[in-house]
Amino acid sequence: MHAFSWLLQELRVSLFAQELKTPVIVSVKRLEKMLATLRN
Repeated sequence: MHAFSWLLQELRVSLFAQELKTPVIVSVKRLEKMLATLRN
């Protein structure tokens, strides 16, 4: 769960502060996939 919340923060940075760049590639689709695996 910690990894999911971390990636969610990275997504916020990538959307609202694009000039900062993120160390990992993150997208809504990747977060949805991760959430689906956490739920199972």
